[in-house]
Amino acid sequence: MNCTSCAIELASPDFRGAAGLGDCWPVCSLCALKAGGPRPVNSQELLRTLYGAGRRISSCAGCGVSGSELEIHFLTPLVSGGGGTEANLLVLCPSCHDKVHQGAGIRVGARIIHRGESGR
Repeated sequence: MNCTSCAIELASPDFRGAAGLGDCWPVCSLCALKAGGPRPVNSQELLRTLYGAGRRISSCAGCGVSGSELEIHFLTPLVSGGGGTEANLLVLCPSCHDKVHQGAGIRVGARIIHRGESGR
């Protein structure tokens, strides 16, 4: 996997385990430093944001599967100006999340979400 910002190859190929800015888009340490350092985002706070906006948080926005292993996807990475707002977040199962990060894209309602797509 490459850095979201500068495209340099990262040591960790798994975006779930890569050090980043607290979202699912990993960045290298230099880009993290340029962005003002790590800005961890609390997943419980993000889920409360989505729940408060009336969004479903118990099932995948892509395929509809429900379960305890759902993940939060940031449409626009934090390092690129994205935030923890309702419009920038999707709840996805690991399979759909992988598809987005691998470039395959997933259907969410009438939209198809691709890697690097800007928020709504």
